[in-house]
Amino acid sequence: MKTLIKCINRITNFCFYLGAIMLCLTTIMILVEIILRRFFNSSLYFTDEFTGYFLCGIVMMGMAITLRDGSHIKMTALYEFLPEKYKLILNKIIDFVGLIFCIYLTSVTYNLFWRSVLGKVRSMGVSKTYIAIPQFFIPLGFLIMAFQFLEKIYNDFYEKI
Repeated sequence: MKTLIKCINRITNFCFYLGAIMLCLTTIMILVEIILRRFFNSSLYFTDEFTGYFLCGIVMMGMAITLRDGSHIKMTALYEFLPEKYKLILNKIIDFVGLIFCIYLTSVTYNLFWRSVLGKVRSMGVSKTYIAIPQFFIPLGFLIMAFQFLEKIYNDFYEKI
């Protein structure tokens, strides 16, 4: 099981770095677009389209690492008033519901992705990108997050025994 957890963490780290690369590419594209428009009265034309794809990829690739590091935004107004025993139980319930939710979203978004693959759907933008390429990151992000929930559930269970 330790090997599986190491593998999950490596995949999560890889996704984090992939998201970071997308963020850098987005920044570069926007800067180049600004320079081209300001000084050369020209445009890349695909910047809007690709920054939208990359934005989705950045979010999806960053979800799992924020879960692992406990960086997600939490609503703790009522949570803080609970006794410690109930906080532990609530955390386990939330992790289990999060796992089920991520598995469901992985399935739904994979079907969306696969329909785009089968239909060879292209974007309406100037690049005519196959939509399946940017859509691939959506089920991947939910799948990696589901694995991260599994690791969290395992760690919580393993630590208590």
